[in-house]
Amino acid sequence: MDIFKKCSVVLLFNDEPYESANPDFLYHSGCDVDNSILILKKNSKLLLTPKMNYSKAKSQCKFKIVAYSSKNVKEILKKEAKGKIGLNFDSISHARFLRLKKIFGSGIVDLSEDLLLLRAIKTSAQISKIKTAVKIAKQILKEIEPSLSPSKTEIEIEKELKLLCIKHKVSPSFPPIVAAGKNSSNPHHSPSSKKLGNSIVLIDFGVKYQNYCSDLTRCFFLGKCEKEREKYSSAKKILKEIVSSVANLKTAGDLANFSSLAVQKHGFSSLIHSIGHGVGIEVHESPSLYSKSKQPLKPGMVIAIEPGWYGKDFGVRFEENLELTKKRAVLL
Repeated sequence: MDIFKKCSVVLLFNDEPYESANPDFLYHSGCDVDNSILILKKNSKLLLTPKMNYSKAKSQCKFKIVAYSSKNVKEILKKEAKGKIGLNFDSISHARFLRLKKIFGSGIVDLSEDLLLLRAIKTSAQISKIKTAVKIAKQILKEIEPSLSPSKTEIEIEKELKLLCIKHKVSPSFPPIVAAGKNSSNPHHSPSSKKLGNSIVLIDFGVKYQNYCSDLTRCFFLGKCEKEREKYSSAKKILKEIVSSVANLKTAGDLANFSSLAVQKHGFSSLIHSIGHGVGIEVHESPSLYSKSKQPLKPGMVIAIEPGWYGKDFGVRFEENLELTKKRAVLL
């Protein structure tokens, strides 16, 4: 996708250091320097950063960097950004938009959808980072299993997951979900003081490695849990069928519709959430897997697939991350 069909220059902003790096800024610059502006042109990049961040920027960025101050930033922008200006309207405040409008007038276009679609295709280096994030998350889930006991609470397990992240020098890619017994029937349950008991324990968990995410779900069993184990086994079979069929599907809508049929074939009720989503710098990003989507499935996409079943007394979900290649889908 050529984002410069609509504009001559793209401006991307990365704000305060306590916030997560702006995904588009990170994707196009490869660096995380706060209070900075990326001026993106068809054949060049320029980073504007405060003087205090100049050395940090030099250590991370492999392209031209200019230190700015509050006094000269407008002049630099006027000089370096000419023609139609592309912005991500979804990630800038109204106040910033008005300030930019004073500088550039009406020659501003919205690239929010274009930038989102562009990030759906990952480079081999970006996919490698996601693979590492998946590998570390799976290792942490393996290490947490011996800690699961009926006397522990969901919150205690959540804390242990976070401590394991510190051990592995990563951070959670989203707040971990730990859901025991009936709580597992709520897909977005927040860990509570409920003890795990002799029941199913659903853990939805991922980590962020060098700014790229993983997103996995596993179920563990602390008792016989015969019905729970049976449903979980079916969820695994559904995922396997989906993965083996992706190569024959052309769009995100095709994938969503095929998955819906696979879920019904195994006696699952219709999903109360989508079958999955894209994974990258953000844990949920393009492609969106819904039935009417015409977005093509392309090599370089990384998606999470998460078939699940949610009943009155318990729920199950099995989630894996996979890379789309020219010929097939590969589990990461």
